[in-house]
Amino acid sequence: MNMKEWFGDAPQIVIKTPATSANMGPGFDCLGMAVNLHNELWLKKLPSGESSRISVEGYGAGESETLDNLIYRTYAEAMAKIGREVQPIALHCINRVPFARGLGSSSAAAVSGLVVAQLMSDGAFSKEELMQMATDIDGHPDNVLPALLGGIVIGCMTDDKRVVARKMQPVEGLYAYALIPDYPLPTSKARAAMPDGYSREDVVYNLGHLGLLVASLATGNLEGLADAFSDRIHEPYRLPLMPGIQEAKEIALEKGALAALVSGAGSTMLILSDAKRDFSETLKALEQKRVSGQLIEVAPIATGVQCFENEMELKIWP
Repeated sequence: MNMKEWFGDAPQIVIKTPATSANMGPGFDCLGMAVNLHNELWLKKLPSGESSRISVEGYGAGESETLDNLIYRTYAEAMAKIGREVQPIALHCINRVPFARGLGSSSAAAVSGLVVAQLMSDGAFSKEELMQMATDIDGHPDNVLPALLGGIVIGCMTDDKRVVARKMQPVEGLYAYALIPDYPLPTSKARAAMPDGYSREDVVYNLGHLGLLVASLATGNLEGLADAFSDRIHEPYRLPLMPGIQEAKEIALEKGALAALVSGAGSTMLILSDAKRDFSETLKALEQKRVSGQLIEVAPIATGVQCFENEMELKIWP
């Protein structure tokens, strides 16, 4: 069955979940930002006794159309957590966030699945419970929480595994561009490239830069951002896995970027600027490595996941 025809031109419920850029500079595993690139999920409740089904267009079409899809698995696990029956549903995914490129495609799927569970359970979860479940799924708060809450989010886990986070509004006048190579970089491979330990000097370096970065973001100090994004924890070990990105970073900085950093685990590079600029020459760095790619503007946004019913926005939590 053609699921677009099955849903019709106006799906009843639509969930929009943003891409995210995590591991921002020295904010490894703790700092991320929502950006204006969204996946859409069309949801239809099915009569009891029917079988759930999924269709996908965009990234993952023909590959992620089983009930092992992360969206559906997250929905089912969340319902089981509260002892609710997993009701049959039809899902149609419109995936605009590329897979394994460091823009939070898995986090977007997990957050979308949690929102499906919230809708199908008539709002059984608080915002704090959704934050905790999202972080438990991903293992870290820096990707999932910006997708859930929007804005720029700094988060950490307490000793008893509770997630604690604070949201900041996007800095006024900050522009962002994503240089997306056509090759993936799985998170597992990117993590495996990192060492098991670090020197005291490198740890203190990152702590100081993370403090400066959060202070600059919280106060809207664009000048402070230029010095704040330096990192010694993950970027030096991941850049060698990303052909053309080191060279592209140098070009971006020469063209006036405030910073050019590995987005998530890679392979995307996020370019930040205090004005609209032409960074198209960064694509030449990829071409010299015989790599194609795309450069798109991905504006920082204050809004996280949204849900609409017949084009009217629904509250996801009280």
